Amino acid sequence: GGGSPVSRQSPEEITLTIHLGQGLRRLAGDVAVIEMRVPAGTLIGEVIERLGLAPGDVTIISHNGALAGKDDAVGPGDNLGLYPPIGGG
Repeated sequence: GGGSPVSRQSPEEITLTIHLGQGLRRLAGDVAVIEMRVPAGTLIGEVIERLGLAPGDVTIISHNGALAGKDDAVGPGDNLGLYPPIGGG
């Protein structure tokens, strides 16, 4: 066993607005924009997993209008744009 003790105090929840690129909409249930509540400090990669997307499904991430990576954390009211690889296979 072991592991770190679980804190009783849950982190503050924040609301994100997530815009999905064309190729991702069918994977996320045919929606273009999703509002999601996540704990503050959640990483963009974790947001992608919560959407049910595989990490390889998303290659371009826009975070409040700037290019971002999966290891960036989100904050209250942030806007994310998630886009699939350019070009098809």
